[in-house]
Amino acid sequence: MARLFVPGWGAPASAYAVPSGWTVLDPPPADSIETRLRWLRDELALRDEPVTLAGHSLGAAVAVLAALEEPERIERLLLLSPAGLPLTKPVRESVRDFARQVRDRIYPGELALRALAALVSSPRSATRLAQAVR
Repeated sequence: MARLFVPGWGAPASAYAVPSGWTVLDPPPADSIETRLRWLRDELALRDEPVTLAGHSLGAAVAVLAALEEPERIERLLLLSPAGLPLTKPVRESVRDFARQVRDRIYPGELALRALAALVSSPRSATRLAQAVR
């Protein structure tokens, strides 16, 4: 059985250390929950049998939506710090938390730069997605 992991918003797949046997998916830039959900449904359609699906933060929220839409494709669901939708945490607080995590080396600097580069490369998409989850 395939084991798929969906990263959180803005986190590159390389930010996650998962056990062997797991595939960390690399979501494309998305400007809406619907776009992210369509992408995950396409990933699930590539598998012949139900999968174990895990996700972190926004990835967990999207995993739940996929499981609700297509429960026959999901054998097990594992949620790590799932984001509740809509998000209610103020943007400033999220930015402060991110900066603190980088400062405290919880979120490695190199990965933080990659995540920021991805957001900067598609600022309109990032803004639309941030507004959609609110």
